[in-house]
Amino acid sequence: MVQLNKVGRANTKIINDGKFTIIHVHQTDVVKFNNKKIILDTGGWKTQMTKNRMNQASNQYDLYYYVHNIRGEWVVNYRAYKNGIYGVFSKKFINNKCIINRKIK
Repeated sequence: MVQLNKVGRANTKIINDGKFTIIHVHQTDVVKFNNKKIILDTGGWKTQMTKNRMNQASNQYDLYYYVHNIRGEWVVNYRAYKNGIYGVFSKKFINNKCIINRKIK
């Protein structure tokens, strides 16, 4: 069983470029995040490994999102600050990407 509380090491690099922390798998930055936004990108690889790395990053870095699929469509449930309160929201991947604003006014 895959461990989901820490990013796996196989074919994976964790990079900090000064603007984002990046989880890089094979040839794709599957997760990029900073204190303002989270960018999830499958790179066209909608595989279990991609989904695992995304969810592992969320757990390891307390990003408060969860990637899953509903009837073959990838969806993210995430927690964000909106109108003075925290709430749980859902978003679909569009063109293999999903961008989450961490604070919504």
